Amino acid sequence: MISGLLLVLGALPDARADIIPPKSYAVTPGGLNISDGSLQYSVTDLAIGTMKLERFYRTSRTQPNDPPFGTNFSSNFDIYVTDAPKQGTSNPRYPIVHIGQKASGIFSHSPGSSSVFPDNLDANRGRLSYTGTQFIYIDGSDASGTIYTFSATVQATGMLWAANSRRVERIDFPDGRRQTFSYSGTNLKLVEDSAGYAMVFDYNANGDVTAACAFNRSQTYVSVSSTCAGATLKTSYGYTPAGSPSKFYLTSVTDPLSKVTNYTNANFGMTCIRPPGFATCTMTLSNHIDRIGTQTLQDGGTWNTVGMSPDVLNNPDAGYDGDCTNEAGGGISGVYTVGFTFTKTSPCTMTDALGNITYFVYEGAHQNFDTGGVYTDGTYLRQATFPEGNIYQAEYLSPYGAVSKETMVPKPGSGLPVPIGSRRTFTMREAVSSPSKRRSARRCRRTTRRTPTRRTETRRA
Repeated sequence: MISGLLLVLGALPDARADIIPPKSYAVTPGGLNISDGSLQYSVTDLAIGTMKLERFYRTSRTQPNDPPFGTNFSSNFDIYVTDAPKQGTSNPRYPIVHIGQKASGIFSHSPGSSSVFPDNLDANRGRLSYTGTQFIYIDGSDASGTIYTFSATVQATGMLWAANSRRVERIDFPDGRRQTFSYSGTNLKLVEDSAGYAMVFDYNANGDVTAACAFNRSQTYVSVSSTCAGATLKTSYGYTPAGSPSKFYLTSVTDPLSKVTNYTNANFGMTCIRPPGFATCTMTLSNHIDRIGTQTLQDGGTWNTVGMSPDVLNNPDAGYDGDCTNEAGGGISGVYTVGFTFTKTSPCTMTDALGNITYFVYEGAHQNFDTGGVYTDGTYLRQATFPEGNIYQAEYLSPYGAVSKETMVPKPGSGLPVPIGSRRTFTMREAVSSPSKRRSARRCRRTTRRTPTRRTETRRA
C-alpha cells in the first residue's frame, strides 16, 4: 500500500549481528526505498521451464554474507539459515532464514537441542525445526508451504558467525517439484529441478560467478562437474576492482542474446545502470558511505531521501533508539514532497504534499522478553488511520499469521455505523501480550511525550 501511494506521487553496526532485509517498502518509481535508502533493483538473467535466476542489488556496507555476483549483487538462489548469537551470547542462538530478498522472523534455538521456537510474531509466518544435524523451514509467508531443507555441512561464508550458518540443500514445492543444490566448497555449482531442468554456475578465483547457464536435462546430461563452456543458454559476468581496499564490483552482464548491461561503481556501490542499447545511464545514484541519498532517472527526475543507515535499521542488535524515530523524506528535484517516520523500516506516519497525514501501527519484530523500547516494527499492519479519520484494522489469528479479520471504521461524522467489536483507537498497550512487552510499551509512551506532536499522534492512532 505504501509503495503504491509513493509511486503515484545512530549507532554503528554490530558486526556480530545478522543483517536482514527491510520489513516494508516505500519506493520511488526507480526503486529507491525511502526508509533506509536502499535500492530495490532486480533483473531475471536466465530462465528455463520452471527455473529462473533472478539477480538483485543489496545496499549495505555490512553484507549478510559473501555475495556471489560481486560486492553488492546476490540472487534468488542465495538461501541459507544463520544460527547467530545475540549480542555475543552463545546460548541461546537466534536463527533467521534468508530466502533471496526476504528473511523470516527470529527464532530461538539452544545449541545441541532439537527444539526451535518463534522468538517474535514475525516468526509465526513460518515453521523452523532442527533434526540434530539439519534445519528445516516451512515457509507460510506467501501461503505456499514450501519446504526448505538446509545442508548439514555447507556454510554461508563472509560473516562472523559463518560456522553457525548452513546453505540450502533442497526445496520441496507444493506442486510436488523438488530442486536440489550441489556445491563446490561453499560456492553453489548446480541446481537441478525435478521438472527436467538445471542451472550450472562457473566461478573465478575470487568466488564470483563468471557464467550461469541453463539446460533441458532431456537433451543434455548435467552433473556437478559440468561447466558453461559451449552452453547455448548462458549469461556471462564481468568484474572490475575499485576502491581501497580493493573490492570486485559487477561491471558488465552479457545475456544469452549477447546484449550487454553495464554498471558503474564507486567505492561503496553502484552509481549508474546502462541497459543494452543505451548510451547514457537510465538510473544514476549518489554513492554515500551507507544509504543512497539521490537517484536521478533518465528523464531528469531526481529523487532525494534522508534518514538512517541501512546497516543500523536492518541489524537486530544495533541498539536502535525507539519507535518512529527514523525520519525520512522523499521528493523530486530536492523538494521533499512526501515525509515519513518509520520504526526501523516499518511506517509510522506518511505526510503527503498537502500536509495530510496517514498513521500506521505495525508489529511483529519485537523479540520475546526484549526490554528495549522498540515495538512498532514488523510485518503485521494492525491499523492504518487515514487523513479524514477512517480507519483500517486487521487481526492475524489464521495459520502462519495470515489475516483472519479486516475491519473498516468510518470517519467521524459520516453517519455510517461503527462495526461491532471495532474501536476508534488502537494503543500499544493493547498490542502487547506479556509483562515485559507491557513494560516496553510504557517506556515508549513516556518517550513519546518528549518527542514532536506527530509522533504522539501516531501512538493515539
